[in-house]
Amino acid sequence: MYQGRYYQLALNNNAELVLMVNAFAAGVWNVAAGESLTNVEITSAARLHVRADGTADDLSLSSGGVAYALELGTIRNVSVNDGGALFVAMAGRVENITVSGGMVHVATGGVVENVTIESGTLYLYGGAILDGTINIGGTIILDDTVQNNANINLILSAPSDSAMINDLSRLSVSALDVTVNPAAEGDYLLAGNASGFTESISVTTSEGELLGELAAGETLQSGDSCYSLDLSQAGTLSLNVKSVSVPITLTGTAERLSWSGIAAVNSFSVALSKAGTATAIRLETTASGVDLYALPDGTYDWSVAMTNGSISRNGDRVTASGSE
Repeated sequence: MYQGRYYQLALNNNAELVLMVNAFAAGVWNVAAGESLTNVEITSAARLHVRADGTADDLSLSSGGVAYALELGTIRNVSVNDGGALFVAMAGRVENITVSGGMVHVATGGVVENVTIESGTLYLYGGAILDGTINIGGTIILDDTVQNNANINLILSAPSDSAMINDLSRLSVSALDVTVNPAAEGDYLLAGNASGFTESISVTTSEGELLGELAAGETLQSGDSCYSLDLSQAGTLSLNVKSVSVPITLTGTAERLSWSGIAAVNSFSVALSKAGTATAIRLETTASGVDLYALPDGTYDWSVAMTNGSISRNGDRVTASGSE
């Protein structure tokens, strides 16, 4: 180290000798008690050991680079990219982790606080400790029960055949947040071994807007999307995301009100009221229109909405014959 910078001679992929500044590409590096390391990229075969009462901040791990938070060692603000790995030993602590294709292993008694898994895997071993907020866009693998003090948020992007959490019974959660915006249509396997989960999930957008709460077997509709939470007999908790077609063309006469498009939910509520009055007649149907019989003379307002959702459309006023 010289004037706050770290220097290392290393061979690049073309077997050329290069001088690396604030980057380790080989060897084992130690941060001992009272020492600190800041703003370093760790790649290739380099290993970083942060030991008791040592600290490391602003690390980037990739392409074979590995960091260890050993007993009483602390790492803050670390990116674990493709090919990178982070290990948290008993009584080690790591705060503010972003995983983008790499992997993180947390041993018994190891602590991680505020983790965002954009892609890649977080491995939790029995007795690992979670604090803060855990955002899961990749995968969590648990081999035994962990101590969970964190808020768990599942971020949906693309359907997958594997569960985002392999065994929910080992995570000890009373609630789950699910971020669904944007989310492609399909089935999202949220968690396996979830038979004991009896709470609701909170469905939110990426902007933090709460769309609603869902318990197993329930459906929620917001905008042009329909969300259904299912808990299978095998104990798999999954969320189905489906687009719904909204009535876009409404046609009304004194004899019939109709609309184009059939929603995935396939159930409609029609409201009909005399112009200028607040009292409405409501008709329920699964068809794409309703017939009107002997409608009294007058001018009428009408609208159609999906029965279990917030989407609605207003039709043009209709006039029964003989009205003024």
